[in-house]
Amino acid sequence: DGWGGLGMTLVDSMDTLWLMGMRKEFDKAVGWVEQHLNFDVDMNVNLFETTIRQLGGLLAAYGLSKRDSLLSKAVDLGNRLIVAFVPPEAKPAPIEKGTALDKFLQQAGIKTPALGSAIDAALGVTVSEQEHHKLPFSDVNLATGERQNL
Repeated sequence: DGWGGLGMTLVDSMDTLWLMGMRKEFDKAVGWVEQHLNFDVDMNVNLFETTIRQLGGLLAAYGLSKRDSLLSKAVDLGNRLIVAFVPPEAKPAPIEKGTALDKFLQQAGIKTPALGSAIDAALGVTVSEQEHHKLPFSDVNLATGERQNL
């Protein structure tokens, strides 16, 4: 496997299997992910490809199937990849209660503590500046309720 045993094509195609109604094949792919996909390895990866194909594939498959094991793998991978985007000392900014975004997220059933912008913190954007452009940053945050941007 040219991708270090990460099952890149398999993970990337799970959402297609689901959308095509190929549940038996989808279940087999999820079984492989649950039993064999391990991100606890010391290797160099292509950040772009790993982000869009692995993380994106896991999130898409989770979004369609709601299989918790896929979300768990996405969180694991996201926690490993995030250091390439945001310094570890950056802290996400809270969503202010009563704002339009807070109200929208409540109506959508999304836990607002899950959101924030570690990128703003890393760039030194002030709280007043953050009010103008806060947006949900990732599906992992929305699904897990975690504040870290993945």
